[in-house]
Amino acid sequence: MHGTVDDNAAAYEGRGAPKREPPPTELTERISKSILVTPKQISLPVGRLLYFQARAHAEPLRFLLHHAGLSYEMYTVELGKWPQHSTPNGELPVFLPIDGSDAISEVAAIAAHLAGLAEPKLALVPADGSADRMYRACCDAPFGTLSRLTSIVPAEEAAGLLPAVIAATLDTLKAFEESIKGRCFFGGEHPHYGEFALMHVVELLRLNDAAAFASLGESWAAWLVAMRALPRVKEYLQSRPRAGSASAGWAGSRIVTVALEEEPYL
Repeated sequence: MHGTVDDNAAAYEGRGAPKREPPPTELTERISKSILVTPKQISLPVGRLLYFQARAHAEPLRFLLHHAGLSYEMYTVELGKWPQHSTPNGELPVFLPIDGSDAISEVAAIAAHLAGLAEPKLALVPADGSADRMYRACCDAPFGTLSRLTSIVPAEEAAGLLPAVIAATLDTLKAFEESIKGRCFFGGEHPHYGEFALMHVVELLRLNDAAAFASLGESWAAWLVAMRALPRVKEYLQSRPRAGSASAGWAGSRIVTVALEEEPYL
């Protein structure tokens, strides 16, 4: 059973599909935990993405899927039932390709797989390997730690760790700084797939410490605006559960319990 899905085919054919209610922001026993997502494009789903009801490590993958216009099935795993699910390496997120090939559990490998399914004109996969290096860096400390402290770790515990992680995040971002000056995207005219992981990190930095984000300067601010303005990414940002809602992170985490100021939608 799937959740509510926009009738894109009807809209495309001009049949005047009735307006549908958006998918629920909170899942209950009466709502299917499997929702088909079609980012304004008529296509078969490329597979199923399994993750908890949170942004965290699956959020860059959602950015990428929407930017590429790849339909997918989002399966929400209940935290209390997680031990019942058998996945490679016992980790989430996991991506199950529609063609029945082996499940992919390592997030950078999932991102590379999805980027490879996108249209070549999007130029998501540069030949120099820079996208893979950036994505993997965003999974490691301090970037990956910032994601966990925001969306997974209890707010009280995260509060004491956050200042040091934010300072380390700023220092680490400087390693990428020369590559973005004077350019719209790190990938040139188009963002490569690693930039969607970096976008998640920079969004979290701004969410937790707006002054720290501002200290990065105009090049970073312009880049984030350009990333958020990508048409299908913008549509996703407008539809995802906002910070402060139970669907944005684990119960008790900062993104759920603390009054974080989310960037206004463009």
